[in-house]
Amino acid sequence: VEAGDVQAAVASYDQLAADQDVPANIRDLAALKSIILSSSETAPADRISRLDTIALPGSPYRLLALEQIALAEIEGGQTEQALETLQRIAADAAVTQDLRRRVSQLIVALGGELAAS
Repeated sequence: VEAGDVQAAVASYDQLAADQDVPANIRDLAALKSIILSSSETAPADRISRLDTIALPGSPYRLLALEQIALAEIEGGQTEQALETLQRIAADAAVTQDLRRRVSQLIVALGGELAAS
């Protein structure tokens, strides 16, 4: 990516994500990075489909995958669904401060209301 070859980076991440000899958390991270890097060339529905497996409960990258799902929902014109996804992230006990801030900003930008803490 730093060298400017995003396609090669995506291919490397995809190869790593498919390697069953690699621990699941590393495969999920590689898949997440691949999806993010190729987002401009992939339809929102296809991204959501790929992200669904990373967004499962117990996945270490679940909330980050949900954030990417919300962004794909926004891009696909599903604003209400995106707001629901963002609210789920904000309400999650495991959400980090940085992610909560990003999600809160998106909720406000989309015209949603922040849930009372």
